[in-house]
Amino acid sequence: MLSDRPMPRPAVRVSRGRRLLPLLTGLLAILCFSGIVEAQEKRHLRHILLRDEKAADAILKALDGGADFKELARRYSLDTGNRPLGGDLGWAAPAEYDQDFARVAFHMEVKGSFAKAKSQFGWHVIQYVDSKPAPGVAPPPPKDPQAGTPAPGTDRPANPPPTMADRNSDIVVSMDWDRLAYSSGERVLFYSLESPTAQTC
Repeated sequence: MLSDRPMPRPAVRVSRGRRLLPLLTGLLAILCFSGIVEAQEKRHLRHILLRDEKAADAILKALDGGADFKELARRYSLDTGNRPLGGDLGWAAPAEYDQDFARVAFHMEVKGSFAKAKSQFGWHVIQYVDSKPAPGVAPPPPKDPQAGTPAPGTDRPANPPPTMADRNSDIVVSMDWDRLAYSSGERVLFYSLESPTAQTC
């Protein structure tokens, strides 16, 4: 049964429009930013983050001598997020990077080339891997007319384009399952923070 008592009033009254304004503003900003990012050229880049310019120059010298970029990134990069990936940043537009980094990375003209840039995070050695033109921009004509055409008797391209799956193709992992398996009754060594203990399974 409903009571005749009036409902308590809130201490602070906010109109419905004022509550929705920050939400709508945020949504509009996200939509505008995503539209800007989608309308830009995207590049596949790798980088090695270093503390100073001297280290960046040493890395560039090693690369000029034929060193593997991925190995150098795994060994020397301060960017722990993509160090295991060999410095691979994947595909991104200029708006997704620091301005100083993007200015250098998106003015590199030759695929496979290297450059250094200073940003708020430190010094970067950048490798330009590949690019995708902005939507609505016609891609440049292919240099090899046979690339991408189906091989005779198949519907697959004779020279398929590279995929992102080869980011760590240079790493080999092997497991010796016989060494890792235990038999019933065999003593197994368990480790704890205090001390290792042996128990029978």
